[in-house]
Amino acid sequence: MNDHELDELVDAMRENHNNPPETPRDRMWERIEAARRERKVVRLPDRRRRWWRLGLSAAAVLLLGVAIGRMTTAPDAPPVVADTGSTSPPVAGVPVDTAPQDETTALV
Repeated sequence: MNDHELDELVDAMRENHNNPPETPRDRMWERIEAARRERKVVRLPDRRRRWWRLGLSAAAVLLLGVAIGRMTTAPDAPPVVADTGSTSPPVAGVPVDTAPQDETTALV
């Protein structure tokens, strides 16, 4: 046996080795079509409606809170302001006690 015959033998074996069987396309499509005919449609809930309801609920609660707040206050009552106990306006950045107590606090 020479190299040429060996090459032909290897080529012939390679062409016939592990060939898959013919694909039964007609039977596959018949099963797919039968399954599609028997399939029941499952309706999924619409998520947009849920968010719409949530937004409407939040707006209703906010409106109810504002309405209750306005109904519980006196109509002619002046606005309530915190009492500071002093008649002069506050001044920012000025310490109350300006006299230094010792050298350390004077440098700080």
